[in-house]
Amino acid sequence: MPTPTHEEITRRAETLWLDKGKPSGCDDEIWLQAERELSAKPDGTLGESHSDHAQAELAASQRKEALAPKRPTKSAPKSQPAETGKPLWSQPHSR
Repeated sequence: MPTPTHEEITRRAETLWLDKGKPSGCDDEIWLQAERELSAKPDGTLGESHSDHAQAELAASQRKEALAPKRPTKSAPKSQPAETGKPLWSQPHSR
């Protein structure tokens, strides 16, 4: 089975995108789904490029994880308040 062209994948991906209600942020998933559908043999199995698709899906998920916002795992130690009655500076502000 011949590999689908870029134009064929583009048309199928656009159709899938429209069918899903034009969602944002899932371009990679829709593109990969279009590639899978067009690369599938008539009996429902994938062609020789299955490993390529698996690698592309892995790369897409890794890219999505890398771009996700990160939360800090530790916070800085809290500073201790100044002792009462003790000035914070060695000289008075006004002279």
